[in-house]
Amino acid sequence: MEKLIACPLCEVSKKLVVIKNVAKTAKRDTFILGHFGVSILQVKINKYQVFVLIAGTLLILIPLFTRPDLLLSRGNDLQEFFWPIIEYSRDYILKFRSIPLWNPLWFGGMPLIADPQAPIWYPLNVIFLFFDMKTGFIVGITLHVLLASVFMYKLARKLSFTTSASVVVALSYVYLPRLSASIEAGHWGLILLWTWIPFYILQVINVKNTSDKKY
Repeated sequence: MEKLIACPLCEVSKKLVVIKNVAKTAKRDTFILGHFGVSILQVKINKYQVFVLIAGTLLILIPLFTRPDLLLSRGNDLQEFFWPIIEYSRDYILKFRSIPLWNPLWFGGMPLIADPQAPIWYPLNVIFLFFDMKTGFIVGITLHVLLASVFMYKLARKLSFTTSASVVVALSYVYLPRLSASIEAGHWGLILLWTWIPFYILQVINVKNTSDKKY
C-alpha cells in the first residue's frame, strides 16, 4: 500500500520539478528577448536622433542650396576678400606646386604667408583644390555647420545631457543668430571659428579629466 501511495507522489513531484524548470526557462528567455527588444528600440531611437540632428542642421542651409547667389554674389566679405585670396592661392598651388608667399592683389602687394587669414594654413581649405570656387564655398559652409552641430552634440553628451537633450543643444547652437549673421556677411574665418569652439571646450574637459597623453 505504501509503495502504491509513494509512486503517485513521486510522479507528482517530478512533474512539479519539470514545470518549475520550464517556468524558469521561460522567465529567462522572456528577459533575454525583452532586453534584446529594448536594445533594438534604443538603436532605432539613436538612428532617429542622428537623422534629426543632420536634417535639422541642413534645414538652416536651405537658402544656400536653393539660391546660392544670395551669399556668393552680394559684395560681402566672402566675395570681396576671401574669394580672391583663396582663388589666387589655389591657382598658384595648382600651377607652381608650391605655397604662395606673396599676395599681389591688394596694396601693391603684401605678404601672404604671414597673413593670419591666409587660407594655406587651414587644412580643410583643401576642398578648394577639388571644386570650383562657388561649389567649394557651398561645400565648405555645409561641412563646417555640420561639424559644429556634431561637436556641440558630443560636448553636451560629455556634460551628461541625455541624447535627446544633446540633439536640442546642438541644433540650438547652429541656429544661433551669430552663426547666421557670419554666413550672411561672408565672414569665412568666423564660420570656421564657430565650428571649432565646442571641439576645443570638449578637449579641455578631456585634458582636465584624464592623464592620457593623447590629449
